[in-house]
Amino acid sequence: MSIARTAPESFELQDLVCIELTLRFGFDRVDRMLVEPEGGEDGSLFTVGPSPRHYEIQVKGVSGTVTLKNLALWLTHFPERKSHHMLLERLITDPDRYLIFVVSGRASDALAPLVAPPDWAGEDLAVPPVALAANLLETFRISEIDGNAKKKLRDDRIAHRKEKAAAITKAQISSVLRRTVIVERVTLNHVRNDIGRYLAARGIPNDVLTDVTDRLRANVGLKRKDGSDVAPAIAAQIERDAPTTVMPFNYIGGTEEDGWIERARNASCLLLSGVTRSGKSFASRFVAANFERQGAQVEEFGTVEAAERYLFDGSQGARLAVLDDPLGGAHAAIDPDRQLQKLAMLLPRLEPRRRLIVAQGRERLLEVAGVAFLEDAGVASHAWVDVATRTPLFRSKLWLSFADRSGLREPLRSEMAKAVEEGNIELELGSLEFLANLPDALTGTWSVAEAERAARVDAATLSRALAGEFKSSLLRALAIASAERAPIADEELAFVTDSASTNLPSKAAFSGLMFSIGGDERVAAPLPAYKNSVTVSPEILDDLDALEQRRMIVTSPIRGTEFTHPFYRAAAEIQLRNPTRRTTDAMFAMHERALFSRAPHTSRAAARNFDWLLDYAGRATDGADAIFRRAEAGLESLFPTTRDLCFDFIRRNYDRAEAALTNDFSQAARRVSSIELESLDWINGEAIIPVDGHVRDDAVLRGWSVPNNAVIKPALNALATNGSALTPEAAAETLIYLKSRPGAMQVDHAMSLLSYDEGVLRADAARTWLTRKRSKDEVILARIFADSHPQVAHRALNGVIASYNSSGIRRRARLLDGLAEMAVAPANAPFLLERLVLFDRDPPNADARPWPIFARLMPLVFDCLPVGTLFIEARLHNAMHEAGKQLSGEELAVICSHWVAWIERMDNADRSLNDFALGVLDILFRYCADRPDLRVDMVKRLLSLRITSSLLTVIKDTVDLWVDLSTVERAALIECLVADAPDARWRKAVALTRSELPAEIEAVLLPAEVRLADGFDCVREAVHPDLFAACMGIVCSYPGRLGEWRTSTQAPVWNEALEAIARQPADPLFDAAFSRIAERAKRTDPDFIDCLTAAARIDSDAVFEHLLERSIYDGAIARAEHWQELLAIGPTDGNRDRWFDRMGIVAHEIVEKAVSLEKWMLDPIDREQLEARLPNDRLIYQTLILLHEFRKTCIRISGASIDDDNDYVPDVNDATAHDKFAELIILAIERQPPRFLATVDDARNVLEKNNLLTEERSASLEAARELLIATHDTAREYYSDNDRARRPTDWITSAH
Repeated sequence: MSIARTAPESFELQDLVCIELTLRFGFDRVDRMLVEPEGGEDGSLFTVGPSPRHYEIQVKGVSGTVTLKNLALWLTHFPERKSHHMLLERLITDPDRYLIFVVSGRASDALAPLVAPPDWAGEDLAVPPVALAANLLETFRISEIDGNAKKKLRDDRIAHRKEKAAAITKAQISSVLRRTVIVERVTLNHVRNDIGRYLAARGIPNDVLTDVTDRLRANVGLKRKDGSDVAPAIAAQIERDAPTTVMPFNYIGGTEEDGWIERARNASCLLLSGVTRSGKSFASRFVAANFERQGAQVEEFGTVEAAERYLFDGSQGARLAVLDDPLGGAHAAIDPDRQLQKLAMLLPRLEPRRRLIVAQGRERLLEVAGVAFLEDAGVASHAWVDVATRTPLFRSKLWLSFADRSGLREPLRSEMAKAVEEGNIELELGSLEFLANLPDALTGTWSVAEAERAARVDAATLSRALAGEFKSSLLRALAIASAERAPIADEELAFVTDSASTNLPSKAAFSGLMFSIGGDERVAAPLPAYKNSVTVSPEILDDLDALEQRRMIVTSPIRGTEFTHPFYRAAAEIQLRNPTRRTTDAMFAMHERALFSRAPHTSRAAARNFDWLLDYAGRATDGADAIFRRAEAGLESLFPTTRDLCFDFIRRNYDRAEAALTNDFSQAARRVSSIELESLDWINGEAIIPVDGHVRDDAVLRGWSVPNNAVIKPALNALATNGSALTPEAAAETLIYLKSRPGAMQVDHAMSLLSYDEGVLRADAARTWLTRKRSKDEVILARIFADSHPQVAHRALNGVIASYNSSGIRRRARLLDGLAEMAVAPANAPFLLERLVLFDRDPPNADARPWPIFARLMPLVFDCLPVGTLFIEARLHNAMHEAGKQLSGEELAVICSHWVAWIERMDNADRSLNDFALGVLDILFRYCADRPDLRVDMVKRLLSLRITSSLLTVIKDTVDLWVDLSTVERAALIECLVADAPDARWRKAVALTRSELPAEIEAVLLPAEVRLADGFDCVREAVHPDLFAACMGIVCSYPGRLGEWRTSTQAPVWNEALEAIARQPADPLFDAAFSRIAERAKRTDPDFIDCLTAAARIDSDAVFEHLLERSIYDGAIARAEHWQELLAIGPTDGNRDRWFDRMGIVAHEIVEKAVSLEKWMLDPIDREQLEARLPNDRLIYQTLILLHEFRKTCIRISGASIDDDNDYVPDVNDATAHDKFAELIILAIERQPPRFLATVDDARNVLEKNNLLTEERSASLEAARELLIATHDTAREYYSDNDRARRPTDWITSAH
């Protein structure tokens, strides 16, 4: 056993060595690094290049001198629980396998040739002496066995080592030694220092080297659990920690900056404002950079929420957030009033180690604050600093600096400096820089007046000028595919600007994830590559150079390309204002490529740009709808964070987006809330939904496969001390551990996890925290319940349900208030309902369920539930039944009142509801039977619904509840039944056809001289024909949808009517009556056969159509006897061919195969008549039979047994004949298409069994199959159209 498996200290040394070697070799050379791979040593490093190598790594904490005896012992190391393939064997059999021993001690003189120099990074060492190989072989032959094992395994290993040692040659040992390296004197401090040196070379500050090293170790420790490659995790963590200074390039300051820095230091915040292009953004970064140099971690944000998450995520280090235009810049912010309110709430919470600098444009600030002057716009007792109040002297010096840098010539250089210094011209700092870089100004020949006019250009004017000068799509691409603090890389820029690119690499090619157990271990599928060239075009490159020379953009091979100032971004965006149709199409295509690019930051930038695209391109015809549909398509992104951004855009614009969405809002929300943390893959530290749609085999078990404390401790420590500095992947793995051990989650863990952008991370963190009884955690609760992500709401509810009963009274109240905050969001309501309707299931003991949660949330959820929400209404009904047993009548009535309000909203939105959704009356009368005061208003409201289908369900239920109705409720029902409404006859019909009709209702709805008991003839004669027809429609369920209001048993009058009318084809209600009789008839039902023959003797064609339709629904066997009776009578005009022609057209819908007609036609003569209508199918089957017989004949001639059919191989002549048969079959199907799909499928099976199914023949069969499917769809549509034509009349489908 290696020392890496014996103690936590050795785990640490092993992890650090793997990190150090990865950094030593470099990411450009490392293919992968595995820690403790199965069947290997402590680590395995694989390199790329012309001569790829596999380095086995052993880490040995040996003190003292490392001798030849140690080396021989280590070479006997066996894979775990194995007695073969020891280390030396693997090195001998694989010449590309190398060995690195990392030891704490010093190597002996004998091993000196194997010792690596300090800067060694994989280079071959000098060839070891021959004597060393001989000595090692001799020592190996008498060596002990490395590691401990039980006696049987140890004895087997000793025997195996002895056998192999006898056969190993000195030449083989020499080869192994040439591939063996010893890295000596490696201690924890030593390897940490080496890692620090590599990190420092990548720009990591010295004061955080220890923290970053700990985070790297946390990543490696987590990867140890599943044996996956640690190199990407190391690279992702370093990229996350590598500083990108906020210091503006070539910033020139004045005397005011020192005061601003002091203000930020003393007050922990600095509020900067100014007019457009006054330099406020650069000034804020300059001040922030001062704190950055002192060790503070600095990040830039665009919203108060994001800055707040960063500042209070649990990190122990100093942090500073730069908040740029949170109230909006060129575009209005999303809900700017709320942003200002949140800023006012955030400022008092700041402290010396948590600072905030805000840069906000003055125009937008004054607008949102509702004041006229900057001094009146203070926030939480903090005043704004106006950066525009620079002295003329400073502006003049700044102008000269800009002019000298750009090479602007005299006399404009000096004349403008003088005009600015004397105060004759007052230009903002950004305007001065813009002027100094204008190509036409560089000659210096402009007058000061001309220069001033050029400098004062607004964004719209600049946009028009740029459009005239730059003909490529670069500006539009930068506007669409990049964002503030999100530059675009060259590869993505090439893809986005390439109109020939058609593939969308990060768009999911599946509708749902799949999970399979067993088989080979699943390997994460990579993102598809770009299909076309990903090289930026020369035209784009020229424009990039021109824009960079004007300092409008900045480019970097690492970060990519971005605008230097929001003013220039605004100018690019304006090019898409009020676009033409061609520009709109090109823009949408470009945006689609950006949204589904391979780079997650480009995809997120495209999603963030939906807001301003809606402002500009949304003005075009159908532009807004197209943008909302594009956002809906973005929910198919493989990047969860992109999905979150797209959904958030839809959520914020729900009122406008709802009509444009392809699916309902709850379906959109489900695309971001159905993601499970355990199902995610990770590419370079970024979360990604499995590219191929296949979830990892171990996803279900990952929560149970818990790493030991030594493995997880570094990650827990990093999460507790460094906030959200861990990569999201490492944070996710740590959270999976905490989900299985919620008691181990501390406040700092929760704060850090709630700061990640990935909604699924925050959701699981919220549930894990809330699932346990906690105290003194208000700051965490506030963050959880303020989160707008629907998945957070859903998981938070689950957490509260788990801990509610064990919590105290005050905490219960706080938890309920928090959930109530979440419930009022339309995006959250469907997911809270999804959990609440299962309240009757978990836990099994109803008394243990926290019913106060149900009582508090259900009314709120009903009020906020979007109209298009889909859910299983039966679950709602069941949950309400259980709630009725647990809640008071008053509590239940409150929920039911909101339920009714939701029904009214659905009715007003022209949505029809089913029995379960309308089942509120059942709940009210079951559990509030003695409280009509609680329910009477709801009964009245339900009886006032306008949509006929919903109202009929209410009438049905209310009539059935007649004996329990109060006087007021009965009066309301009668009023509804006699109301003068378009659907009045249907209201009355539902009441009249109930199995038990109250006498009071019967008296109101029927003429005074008649009652139902008087019989069918009397009732039909007394009532209006339309009312009688409606009653028969309900009784017969004809058309089909009327079955929703039919009772299982009817009054005798309706059965009498049914039997009589079904025998009279001339009766206008015959279709309805006969259809109902036929539907409920058994196969040999004598009563139905008697009815059928009676009707057929009058009009057999009418019976034929009904029987044909029923046969399509019920199949041949169920109707065979009925057909025998009908065919015996025959058509009215004696033309049987007409019937059989019709039967042949739909035969494929009634029997499975053309050779199975005996299931339908019992009479052989009838069967022959029908077979004659299927000549093509018969021909194909005859040919298949001939092929089968020919094959049998060939087998007999060959002398083989018929039983050995599968082993028969035809000779050349026989094979040619077989092939001719195959060609005939394909030709018959192509030229004379069959009627049945089964005919094509049987042909395929026969050809495949006989090894005659070529690719070309398979394609022909598939084409024939597709053609048949289209034909079959047409046949089905015939009966669907008939059903639509029979839909009820006088039916209200719209409440408007």
